[in-house]
Amino acid sequence: MTRQKPRAGLRTKAAMSEAELTGMTEAMAREGELGSGCAMYGQSPLGHPYVANGAAPQALPEKSAKKLQSVCPSVYAANGGPQGLWCCDPSQVDLLATKLALLHEVVLGCPACDHNFKHLWCSFTCSPHQMDFAQVNKTTGPSSKPEVDTIDYFVAPRFGESIWNSCKEVKVSSMNVKAMDTLCKTDDCKGWHMMLSKQGEKFPLLNPITIQFPLNSTSSPVPSGVAPMDDTLPTCYDNTLGCSCGDCPQGPSCRKPEPAPPPPPPGCTALGLPGNSLSCMDVGLLVAFLVIAVSGTFTWARATRREEEEESRGDLDDYANAEEPLLATKESDATFARTSVHQKVKNAVEDEANALVLPPVESFLRGWFYKQGVWIATNPFTTLLLTVLFVGLCLLGLLRFEVETNPENLWVPSGSTTKAEQDFFNKAFGKFYRIEQLILSRNDTSSNSSIVDDDTIRLMFDMQDIVGNISVLVGEGQNATLDDICFKPFGPSGNCATQSVLQYWQMDRNTFEYAASNHPNQADWMEFCFQHWITEESCFSAFKAPMDPKLVFGGFPRDQGNIVYSNESTSLIVVYLVDNSEENLDAALAFEEKFIEVVQEKLVGMAEKHSLRLSYSSESSVQKELERESNADAMTVLLSFIAMFVYMTFVLGGARSCKPSLLCFRTRVLLGLGGVLLVVLSVLCAAGILSALGVKSTLLIVEVIPFLALAIGVDNMCILAHTLQCEDVNTALPIRVGNALSSAGPSITLAASAEVLAFLAGVLTGMPACTTFALFAAITVLIDYVFQVTAFVAMLHLDEQRIKNLRMDCFPCLKEIRASNRLDEKGASHDGGILEYLIISFSGVLQNKFAQISILLSFLAMLFGALSCIQHVELGLEQTVALPKDSYLQDYFHDIASQLRVGPPVYFVQKNLDIHPESTDVNKTCSTAGCFPNSMLNQIQNAAEIAPSSYIATSAASWIDDYISWINPSLNRCCRMYSNETFCPTASTDDCETCFDGNSPDPLFHLHGSRPTIAQINKTIPWFMEAIPSKECAKAGRGAYNTELERSSSDPTGYSGVSEGVVTAARYRGYHTPLATQNDFIMALREAKRLTQKISQELGLEVFPYSVFYVFFEQYLEMDYYAAVTFTVAAVSILIVSYFFLGSLWAAGLTMLVVMSVVVDMMGCMYLFGIQFNAVSLTNLAMAIGIALEFCVHIVRAFTVADGTKTFRAQVALARMGTPVFNGIALTKLIGVLVLSLSQTEIFQIYYFRMYFILVVLSTLHAFVLLPVLLMLAGPPRLAYKLAGEFDSLE
Repeated sequence: MTRQKPRAGLRTKAAMSEAELTGMTEAMAREGELGSGCAMYGQSPLGHPYVANGAAPQALPEKSAKKLQSVCPSVYAANGGPQGLWCCDPSQVDLLATKLALLHEVVLGCPACDHNFKHLWCSFTCSPHQMDFAQVNKTTGPSSKPEVDTIDYFVAPRFGESIWNSCKEVKVSSMNVKAMDTLCKTDDCKGWHMMLSKQGEKFPLLNPITIQFPLNSTSSPVPSGVAPMDDTLPTCYDNTLGCSCGDCPQGPSCRKPEPAPPPPPPGCTALGLPGNSLSCMDVGLLVAFLVIAVSGTFTWARATRREEEEESRGDLDDYANAEEPLLATKESDATFARTSVHQKVKNAVEDEANALVLPPVESFLRGWFYKQGVWIATNPFTTLLLTVLFVGLCLLGLLRFEVETNPENLWVPSGSTTKAEQDFFNKAFGKFYRIEQLILSRNDTSSNSSIVDDDTIRLMFDMQDIVGNISVLVGEGQNATLDDICFKPFGPSGNCATQSVLQYWQMDRNTFEYAASNHPNQADWMEFCFQHWITEESCFSAFKAPMDPKLVFGGFPRDQGNIVYSNESTSLIVVYLVDNSEENLDAALAFEEKFIEVVQEKLVGMAEKHSLRLSYSSESSVQKELERESNADAMTVLLSFIAMFVYMTFVLGGARSCKPSLLCFRTRVLLGLGGVLLVVLSVLCAAGILSALGVKSTLLIVEVIPFLALAIGVDNMCILAHTLQCEDVNTALPIRVGNALSSAGPSITLAASAEVLAFLAGVLTGMPACTTFALFAAITVLIDYVFQVTAFVAMLHLDEQRIKNLRMDCFPCLKEIRASNRLDEKGASHDGGILEYLIISFSGVLQNKFAQISILLSFLAMLFGALSCIQHVELGLEQTVALPKDSYLQDYFHDIASQLRVGPPVYFVQKNLDIHPESTDVNKTCSTAGCFPNSMLNQIQNAAEIAPSSYIATSAASWIDDYISWINPSLNRCCRMYSNETFCPTASTDDCETCFDGNSPDPLFHLHGSRPTIAQINKTIPWFMEAIPSKECAKAGRGAYNTELERSSSDPTGYSGVSEGVVTAARYRGYHTPLATQNDFIMALREAKRLTQKISQELGLEVFPYSVFYVFFEQYLEMDYYAAVTFTVAAVSILIVSYFFLGSLWAAGLTMLVVMSVVVDMMGCMYLFGIQFNAVSLTNLAMAIGIALEFCVHIVRAFTVADGTKTFRAQVALARMGTPVFNGIALTKLIGVLVLSLSQTEIFQIYYFRMYFILVVLSTLHAFVLLPVLLMLAGPPRLAYKLAGEFDSLE
């Protein structure tokens, strides 16, 4: 056959009608001298075409010709129409019609793509010029009638590119995938040649022959006698066959998705620094530090020189008037200095109440506490009885004690927008399913070998049989199985929507074994269904829907296209979806408990026998494991109590308790036990009060508050005991008690007030768990404070009497009668011991000017370093941190992050969608032909195109797009009706007519315009929602969409608002990208909200996003705001209280400066210790303000009442309060905190051990190092002395 001229092909021009297009096509077909001849004609019973060897084309019977006209209108018209001759017989036309119907459903949303694919395959199958572009390459069967095994289809690159460009972005709406993912059999198709080659591969169930495409580029040689298929095809933005922007984003009127901006380099490139160097903020902090350090050092040097000159002049004057020897030994100097400090302390203690003008608040409290102390010491048993009555009254509230374990009630802020949206979602569509999940993977996670083989699938069937047979008792004599409680998209009579690889064999072992027996020694025989999951009905699930392989396979390469699941998957994922309705809840909870038990007892062992590993979870697993966590850490909390109790006993006893002969009398075990008991009672009283008010407790409160209350309560008890020991023992005991309480009471009150206010500031975090925790802590500290200044004072008085009378500790009825062991306390005074000596010595070191500037620079560097670290602190609270270390969920969450290749579903919820034909809401929403370029679904698709930054992985499944397609008469097997205008199911073999083909006498079934009327929608949308998807009509809505609109029994259509023309609520399902870290979840929520806000503003639609995790992560979107408000309120409140107590704004401000430095340094350490920023850590930081103040305020108060120079007053303050602060505050908290390191739960170790350990260390350093230096250099003035007249008036 001689080489023919290339055909002119089909051309579609702007505004050209279908008739004009057909006429031009026919004219073009008659141009030139075109050869005719068939490469193949007819087919065997197995679908193999017979070799034609250039035989002449034949005419078709009228019925087959009409069918060819319906499926290939343009090719039919271009090649003679009714008079045409064809290279296909009726059986080939029938097979072509079946395959094109399937293809038509996949690409219907884009008419140009549909047209171009039809042109490709209609020409290949039936064109009378078949020999021009098709050559048989390999045959099979008998030589007398050979059958085609392999054929070459010569497609010109330009033609292939035209098909590719018109189809590459077309979506299969219900499956959230691109049509190319199905037609190309991969989610990473590399172009037209790969697409056509994949379609041409031989698969027995779909394509019985191999179709090769030899021309893969313009440089490929064309064999002699071949005229490649090179017809001109319409583009996807053609005026007549144009597609929507969602399917054709390259259209000139379409808005292109904005590419994600590249992440900013961490380095400060604006200053010319490398991208991986210091950030601009780091550079700014470094420069600021250097400026302050240099200028401060220079100023300090000048001031030091000036002071030395003044001291030199003063020394000459002292020499002239000297009355004492100038020379003295170092020992005498040290003794004099130490004696002077002690004498000054004594004078301050004795004279400060009478000699100084105290702040009004302190003056009042001193008088009050003195009277109170004397009264309590006189009536100790009455005080204790009143305490017991108060405790008993509070404990009555425990009758209403409840523990809140619902995560939403714990971690969702009040007034949460996301919570309101979730409530709307649940009301409109029902609660999201409960999820029970299994992840089967290889033990060797480093191995890349596939897990998919026959034996593993058989193991999966064995496991499925066990899970399916789980039966639990619900109600009286009723049992429930998985089949009774699972989610069934096709109604109670349907099958469970279990997501499992077994669904490719309809969850039937016999189906699998039959398929396996037909493919002996074929490792990848399963891959057919994995690649044709959308189009091949035999691969559909048992619940009649396609099963996306990304949902059931895991561990395959993330960024690699053309995935062969059977070769590259390292894990298999099973998800059981359980109905979450209220009536099903009891059965679901019982099933979940039994499910975990069965998995642990049976399935885990089965997996191990196959050298596999099984991780698992149920919907209630997290809550159950959190409850178990509280029991696991009970021993840790108890050990913490014991440790602080032992230490407290030693500290309260004082140094003299170490004398062997007095050991049984000086120890204070009973007093320590009483102090611990008061702390426990304060916790119980707080629980009783809040329970009576209807406030539920939490596991966090039960575990942490007792420890926190003990750590804080012991501090003040130690200070009271220490102050009493400093009193003159020659004074009557009631007077000593009154003086001790009068002296220590105001500072204890200030510390307690600051702590209460700091804890109350934690209420502002907005998290119910943290709000309740902060409120509980504040009330506990308040009650504990009341007990400290009442009941503990009574206990302290009784214990002092016991010691004076030489009665044994723990056995006060036993008394020492030997005179030699009598306590000779006449004229005794308190001896501070080695610790006080060390503190005084250390305060002498702090006087050195070089030491002072070094300390200031060190703490300044620490502060700026912390500010630099704060910007890198991560938001979030890892789930694994909140669980016990030995929890089975640890492996599960690890596998979720490492194995899953699809993220959680995200729904875009639309309110009040106006579906009237004259409204633009439908076109603002949809993404099929005729929709707005910037429609909601098109914008969601654009976001999916930049998935790494938008965190949206897929386009949204659109019921409205598929409904519009479903009523399209070109899908003549979808919307059908009987003669009485009732719905005719697709599966029906009765004589039904297509709804809107124009042949019905009823005007209702005639479409006018591109959108249906309200009456047409009311008639057909219930049909659409109840139509079952099938091979003949995959657009049907049941299972995929019948839950996507809010249901209403009062609406005639069954869906709320549809009959009135306004859909009350509709949702569109998509998927997030895989989310592995807390930052991923936070950013996914942030980007989804940003997208819907943009859609709502641009289009005037009411849209919001919803996913099950959103409600827990909304807090992080405003964590900066919560932190700013919490810190500000806490700091300002404490500053005001400190001012009233200290009587000096200077002193209060300096104290808050040191306290906030502690908090900032603590936040910087959070980054270094891997502590995330969340509501728990924010609450801890708020409480840290009050606790850090406790370290500092006692020293500052002692400084304000001390006499002398600033340097000497700082020494006096350290000597006076250093020992009780170190013993009673620092060491007490440190011992309790260290025990928490033994906790079995990371949340204890990270958020309580680490954070409180950091707090204690930083507070101690600031209180004993930085604060004295600041007081020496810039301390507030001493309180003024009273005037003589004031003394007279007092007398």
